[in-house]
Amino acid sequence: KFCAPSDVVSNSSCYAVQRGNSVVSCLSVSDSSECAIRLAEGEADFGVFNAEELLLINQFYPSDIEPIIQLKHRNKQLDEFEFQMVAVIPINKTFIQRTPRQRLEHLKDNGFCHPGFSHSQKLSDYILKYFENTLSVNPLQCRDNVTVIENEVINLKNFFGKACRPGEWASDKSIDQELKKKYPELCALCDNTTACSYNSKENHGHFGALQCLTQGRGKVAYVALQYVQDYLKGNESYQFLCPDGNILPLSTSYACTWLQQPWSVVAARKEVADSLKPQLLDWIHNPKENWKISLSRIIQEDNKGVDMVKTTIANYLQGREIDVENIKTCGKYIRWCTIGDSETNKCKWVAKAAKALGVAPSISCIMSNSTFQCFHDIKENRTDIIVIDSNYGYLARKVYNLSTILYSETEVTKNSVTLAVIREPKDDNYLIKNFQDLNGKKACFPEYGGLSWLSFINAARRSNIISSKSCDYSLLVSELFSGACAPGIEDSDHSSTAIPSDVASKLCSACKNQNNPSCAVNQTNRYYRDEGALRCLTDEAGDIAFIETTNIPNNVTELNTYRILCKNGSLAEQSGFNVDENCALSVTIDSEDKNKNISLRYQKYYMQIVYALITIFFCTNRINCNVVQALSGPNEFSEFYSRLKSIKEFYRRHPNEISVPMSVEFEELAKMRENPTEELSNLVEFTDEEGYGKYLDLHECYQKYINLKGIEKIDYITYLSTFDHLFDIPRERKNAEYQRYVESLLGYLTDYLNRVRPLLDISTEIEEANKDFQIQWEKNSFPGWPKETGSALAHVGAHLELSAFSSWEELASLGLDRLKSALMALGLKCGGTLEERAQRLFSTKGEASLDPNLLAKNRKGKSAKGKDSEKQKEIARFEAHVYKLAELVSSQRVGTKENVQRKQARTEGERGDSDAEASASESEEEDDNEVPYNPKNLPLGWDGKPIPYWLYKLHGLNISYNCEICGNFTYKGPKAFQRHFAEWRHAHGMRCLGIPNTAHFANVTQIEDALALWEKLKAQKQAERWQPEQEEEFEDSLGNVVNRKTYEDLKRQGLL
Repeated sequence: KFCAPSDVVSNSSCYAVQRGNSVVSCLSVSDSSECAIRLAEGEADFGVFNAEELLLINQFYPSDIEPIIQLKHRNKQLDEFEFQMVAVIPINKTFIQRTPRQRLEHLKDNGFCHPGFSHSQKLSDYILKYFENTLSVNPLQCRDNVTVIENEVINLKNFFGKACRPGEWASDKSIDQELKKKYPELCALCDNTTACSYNSKENHGHFGALQCLTQGRGKVAYVALQYVQDYLKGNESYQFLCPDGNILPLSTSYACTWLQQPWSVVAARKEVADSLKPQLLDWIHNPKENWKISLSRIIQEDNKGVDMVKTTIANYLQGREIDVENIKTCGKYIRWCTIGDSETNKCKWVAKAAKALGVAPSISCIMSNSTFQCFHDIKENRTDIIVIDSNYGYLARKVYNLSTILYSETEVTKNSVTLAVIREPKDDNYLIKNFQDLNGKKACFPEYGGLSWLSFINAARRSNIISSKSCDYSLLVSELFSGACAPGIEDSDHSSTAIPSDVASKLCSACKNQNNPSCAVNQTNRYYRDEGALRCLTDEAGDIAFIETTNIPNNVTELNTYRILCKNGSLAEQSGFNVDENCALSVTIDSEDKNKNISLRYQKYYMQIVYALITIFFCTNRINCNVVQALSGPNEFSEFYSRLKSIKEFYRRHPNEISVPMSVEFEELAKMRENPTEELSNLVEFTDEEGYGKYLDLHECYQKYINLKGIEKIDYITYLSTFDHLFDIPRERKNAEYQRYVESLLGYLTDYLNRVRPLLDISTEIEEANKDFQIQWEKNSFPGWPKETGSALAHVGAHLELSAFSSWEELASLGLDRLKSALMALGLKCGGTLEERAQRLFSTKGEASLDPNLLAKNRKGKSAKGKDSEKQKEIARFEAHVYKLAELVSSQRVGTKENVQRKQARTEGERGDSDAEASASESEEEDDNEVPYNPKNLPLGWDGKPIPYWLYKLHGLNISYNCEICGNFTYKGPKAFQRHFAEWRHAHGMRCLGIPNTAHFANVTQIEDALALWEKLKAQKQAERWQPEQEEEFEDSLGNVVNRKTYEDLKRQGLL
C-alpha cells in the first residue's frame, strides 16, 4: 500500500497506480506527517520522504520506518548529497598565522553576503540561517523588549555590521518593511538597497551572494557548494571557511561543509522493508504495465531510484541531524492548550516541526481536560492559544473575553451547516409550517451558547418572533417556547452572569424525562450534542431541533423522516437534510484559533507565527513560478521593457523581416465574423442544462431508464448518482430494450466528452476498457454478470443446518418460506405442501449425494445459453464502456447533482429575495455625489447605480473564467468569456504562440491544450492534403483504372 500525500500526488495519479492488475493500492493522505503515522501504525507500507521530513520522523518513529531506496537527480548520480552549504572567504595571508577562533572573530564588522529567502528554492529557514545561528563567536543574545524576528536581525547587525540579506525577513509584509527601514545596514551590501535585493537572481540568489563577495562588498558568503563550483571554478583567490575555524582551498576534493542535505528516499515499514525493496526496484526500473509506469513517475519524477544498503534513518541523516530538544530560541514559549492524547501528540509534532524548520519562538503543549478548562487557563494567563470548534467561538469571546487570531479556510463541503429540523408527519399535517408556529412548542438544542443556538437567535430576530431590542436571549427563548432542551444552561462555564433559575429550569424541561434525567454537557445527557438533539426530536421530547449536519454520524439512515424549516420561514420541498445554503440557518467555517485579548502588535506577531506553522507555500511548477514572479510584483514594467528591447533588437538584426500590423489581423477577424465559413459556424454547442460543459444533461437517458420494464422508479437526483450502477440491475432484465438504453447512454457520454475535452483520445480509452473487460469476462468476474452454473449447491437461498433436527415434524415448524429457501439452496424441488417440503429436506440429512429425482429441473438448456452468450457479452461490453466514460465525467457528475439539488431546494420566496433586495436599494434616494451603496460589489449600470442582483445572476456575472492564453486574465460571465475569443487580447496571445485564432480553438484557454490541438490539426491537414501519386486515377484502353504512379510505371515498361 503506497502512501500518497494529496499536496504532491493528485487523485488521478493515485487512481492510475491502481488500474489494471496492479498489486499496489494508493492511500491518499493530507501530508507527509500523516503518511509517516500511517506507516508506523501499519496502515500503509511505503512512501516518499525528503530529508526535512525524515528529521521529523526520526523524532517520533526512529526504529519503525527504514529508508530502502535513494532518489538521486538524473543529472547528479555521482553526488553524495542533494546539496551542501559552505562558507567562502577571500584568501588573506595573515589568516595562516591566526588561530581558528581568531579567523571566525575576524568576520565581525566585515560584511555578510547571504543568498536570501525566496519561495522558489527548496532550502528551509533553518538551513539558510544555520551559518549565522551556529557561528561559535556570535552566541545568541535575547532581548525582552523586542520580537524574535527583530532580535535575530539585531544580533546579525551587531556582529557583521553590514550585510545583504534579500527576501522576506517576516511573512507579514508590514512587519518586514518596518524591519528593513529600521535596520538598513542589512541591505547596505545589496545591488538595490531600497528593494534589498541582488540584480542577479540567478540560482535563487546564490550567484548574487557570490558576486557580493567577489566585488569586495562582504568578506564571507554562505552559499551552496554546487554554485561555488559553477561560479568560482577553483578560483585561487578564495577559500573555504570551516565551522571549527580552519581553512581549505577551493580545489580540495572534500570541502568542509556547514550542513549537508541527504537525498530524498523511499521509506517503508520495518516489517516489509526487506521483501518490498527488490520488488519496488523492479517496478520503477522496468515499468512495462501502465500502473508500474504511473508508480515510477510518481516516485522518481526527475530522479532515479538507487539501491542502498540496509540502514536506519538516524544513520542516513548523519551530517544533517538536528538535536531538536536543544535548539535555543529567543522569546517566550507559545503555550498551546490541548485536549486529549491525540491532540497533544499533534501539537508536539508541530512543535518539533517548527524547530526543525527554523520557526521561532518555540511551542510548548499543555494538555487540559476540557475546552472550558482551556478557556480558564488562557484567561488566567496559564496558556496562550487553543484551536476550537466554531461551536464555542461565541462563548470564548463573550464569556471569557478571548479573541480570534485565525480562522481555518475549509473546503465548501466541509463547512458547518446549521439546520432547523422537524419530524415528517404521515398525513402531511405539519405541526410547524413557519417560524410563527414555534410559539408554544418545544425545542432541542445541542448546547447552550453554541452555533445552533446563535443561528436560531439570528433567524428568530429576523423573523420578528423574538424582540430585536433585547439581548437577554435566554429569557426571550423561554418566553417563546413552552419548553426546551439546552444542555449547559445551568452550567457556570456557559455564561458570564447567572441565569435565573426559572428560565434555566424551563429551558431544561425538555431534557429531563424518564429516559433522560440530565441537562448536563456530558455523556450522562443523551440529548447532548447534535446527535442528541436529533434524538430529542425523535423521542418527541421536542417539536423542532437545531443541529449542525456535519456532526451527525453517517449511520443515520432514516433521513426521510425529517424535513427542514428554511431560514425564509418555509418548509423545504423534499424531506431529508439535502438542501442548499439558502435554506440553512447559517453556514460557517469549522474551527478557530483563540488567544487572550492582547495588543495589536503582539496579536499580529502571534498570527504570523501560527500562520508560519500552518501554511508553507511551494511552487510546484518551477517554470510557471518563475514566469509568474517575473510578471507580477513591483518589477512588471521592467520585465515589459526588457521584452520590448529584445523585440527591437531582433528587428535591428533582421531589417528585412516583414511585420504584419495587428490591425490587419483584426480586419480579417471582422470579415470572418461577418461572413462565417463552414468551420467558423461549426462551434461547439451545449444545452442550457449543460451550462457550457459544466454539467451533464441526462434527462433523456433518465426517461428511457424509468420506462424499462421491471426497473425500480427513482428520481433524477438518485439517477445521477447511480446511472453507472448497471451491475445492480438483474441479469434477466437485460434484454433488447435495455441494450438500446445502454447504447443511448453511451452515445451521450461519448458526444459530451468530445465537446468538453476535444484533446482526449476516446478511442484509446475505449480500447483500454475492452482489454480490461475481456480479462474480467474470461474470469467470470465482470460485475453484474455472475457465472451461471448447474451445480446443485450453487443456487439462491439460505442453507439450513439439519443436524439440529431429529424429525421432519421439527422442520415443519419453520414454515413454508424457510423450507423453500433451504430447498432452493440445495437445488431441490421446492413446491408442495408443508409436510412434503419438510420430508423432502429431511431425507437429505446425512446423505453424501442427492437423489436425482429430488433435484429441480434446469429450465434453460445449453443450446439456448450458447445462442444468447454473444448477445449478453455485447451488452456487457457496452456496460464496460459506460463504466469507463463515467469515470472521465466524475467531476461534472458531482457538479450536476449539486446544481439540481440547489434548484429543487429553492422556494418561490427565495427566488424573489434577490428582486426584493434590488428594488429596496433602488427605492433609496441618494445624492449624485455620494458613493452608491454596493455591498455585493455589483457592476454599475448606465445610471451609475449597481445593476439589480437578479440581472447580475441572470447574465452569470458571478462566474469567473480565467484564460491562460490571455495572460491569466479573468472574464466575468459566460457572454464576456465567449466574446473574448474574437478580441484583441486573445488574438495577441494566440499570435504569440504561433497559432491562428480560428474557430477550432473556441473554448480553449490553456496554453498546453492550444499547442496540443494545433499539432493535432496540422497532422490532420497533412493527412487530408491532395496526393496526386495516390489519389489521381488513370484508365488504359482496356478500361483498367489505376492510380497515377502505377500508370506511369506500366507506361515506362511498355506494358499498357
